Parts: sequence; C-alpha cells; structure tokens
Amino acid sequence: MDPTMGHGVIGGHGVIGQATFGGAESSDAPAIGMSGYLSQADMQAAQQDGGTEASSLVVEADTVVGAEVSTETALAAVLEESAAPAAPVVPAIIYPSGRVDFNKPFQVFDANDDQDVHTDAKIIAVLTGNAYPVVIVSHHDGEQVVGQFDTDGDEMQGELKVENLDTEPRTLYGAVVKDGREYSLHEELFGSELEAGQIYLSGNQSIALVFPVTIPPQGIAPVLPEAGVEEAIEEEDNVPTTAAPVEPPHPDARWVNGRLVKPGDKVRAMKKGEFVERVCTVIKTQDDHKRTLYIQADVGGDGPYWALNKKIRPHY
Repeated sequence: MDPTMGHGVIGGHGVIGQATFGGAESSDAPAIGMSGYLSQADMQAAQQDGGTEASSLVVEADTVVGAEVSTETALAAVLEESAAPAAPVVPAIIYPSGRVDFNKPFQVFDANDDQDVHTDAKIIAVLTGNAYPVVIVSHHDGEQVVGQFDTDGDEMQGELKVENLDTEPRTLYGAVVKDGREYSLHEELFGSELEAGQIYLSGNQSIALVFPVTIPPQGIAPVLPEAGVEEAIEEEDNVPTTAAPVEPPHPDARWVNGRLVKPGDKVRAMKKGEFVERVCTVIKTQDDHKRTLYIQADVGGDGPYWALNKKIRPHY
C-alpha cells in the first residue's frame, strides 16, 4: 500500500474520526502514537478540500479536553469544601425578664438604703422552676455577696434589690432661682419642664429660668473639656506670649448637678432620712446619674456612702 494514502496524524490529540484527503475518505481509526507521510500534492489537496474539516476536529478536541479538566477541578474543589467541618453554633443565653430585665445592665443595692450600692454584680446561675430564679454575686465592703432574686428585683431574704440601669440618654430639667438680686441653681433636677417651673420657693425667691439637661446613658463617661495650651495672643507690643498650660481633668472626674467633681473635692450633702447638711470629701466616683459620688462626712456621719445626686451641693 502507498504510505501516502490512508490514515494520517491530525494534530496528535487522539481524535477519532474521518479525515478527507484529496477527496477520498478514510475509515475510523485512532490517531494516537501514529505517524504517516503525505505527498506534497496530497497535502495541498487536503488543505484545499479537507483542511477545514481536519482543523475543526482538532479545535473541537482541544475544547472538549479542556472542558473535562475544568469540570474535574471544580468538582474536586466542591468536594473539598463540603468535607470541611462546620463551626458549631452557640445559642445566646437569655435570662429571665419581668419588671427587671436581667438581659440588660442592672445594679444591686441595699433594700433599705438605695445609696448603699454593690459593685461588680453579675449572674452566676438561673434556677428553673423557682420563684427566685436569678442568682447574682456582687461585692460590698470588700466581701462577696450572693443573692437570689425574682423578676421584680426583690431578693429572697428581703435584704437586697435589683434595678435596671438607664441605657438611653435622659432629659431632665433644672431651674435657676432668683432671690432679690442673687441667682442660684436649684439643687434638684426634675423630670419635666412643668415640674421644674412649679417647685416650692420661699420668701422673695422666684424661678428665673428652666433649662434642659441631657443625662448620658449608664457606663458612658461624659464629654470632658480637652486639655491643651491656650493659643498665643499678641500684646500691644506685638510680642507673642503663650499662656500657662491648662491642667488636664482628673480621669475619674464626673459631672454632678452642672459641676465637674473629682475624688478629693469637697461637697455639701444631706443623707437620706437626715436633716443635717455636712461637708464631705469625695472618695471615688462612678457612672450613675442617681448616685455618682462616694463620699465621707468630714465631721460626724456613719461612714462613707454613695450619695444621691439631688442631695449634693457645691462647697466653696
């Protein structure tokens, strides 16, 4: 048989099919690992008559093989991803809720003295099927205290109480009192503008102004003045001078009744149930709009306590 006739290698891609050379058809045969020789005339005829068909077979074979490889790679990636273990979902803890919502910030204090506040209170257990289901541990006078509370905030022994802290800004109202030619701030803040304007005054006193005060949420420190150096000013002789640096505010300073108070300051306070106002020293502070200052009377008194803000006045 003439070696220039019959089967030939088309691109070397293992394509099985019929190729036309010079108008003659060859039978189906694999073209893998084979070699053949074509005369120049036959090659020219193949290019004219069957070249397009052979080229299309080669291109089609390349496309099919490439698609198969891509599919296998994608399938392997999907299998590998599905085999990875999923992270476990931890359900959120939901505490009992009633008049007191134990899922929100709360505070523990003495049932007979709401100025006697416990610190670092946290829930350690919840008892199912119990009238006092919430078990809370707190600290008081350096000791650890454990109490069992119902959803009204009452402790089982009746010695402690729980209340939610305010987590939203509140607007209270203050009053400027006029007494003759003197003006002063009223010592209390009120829940409404109407209430602030109707406070009882004695003698020639009158309400000169009622103004709103925004109380920040619990646990958010008030915005304090920034420390810095005053800008240089030019004197008449145009010689610039720099003012003395302003002392930065104390890190534990808190706003109380419109005045910035820090540990070590002196205030005047009247304890609940008493009618004697004493000069007191501020020991420490906390972020509580009702009881911000922990004070100790300089003379008399039963010991330090968290004073009600409405019972605090400045001491000059």
